[in-house]
Amino acid sequence: MEQRFWCAAWPDLKMTEKRLADVHGVGAVEVDADGRGLTIHTYSTASAAEAAVRLRELGWRPIF
Repeated sequence: MEQRFWCAAWPDLKMTEKRLADVHGVGAVEVDADGRGLTIHTYSTASAAEAAVRLRELGWRPIF
């Protein structure tokens, strides 16, 4: 499953990586060149939901 996120402020990418590393089932994490876009690849809907919650806590918003 692929999800895209965007952050209006300048995100703390190290904290984002740390928070996503704790989620079981997150595969690749790709950051856009400008640092404000993020794509995550997950293996299940449960890991996608948990990753989305953690990203929202850090200021990331989903792109639909």
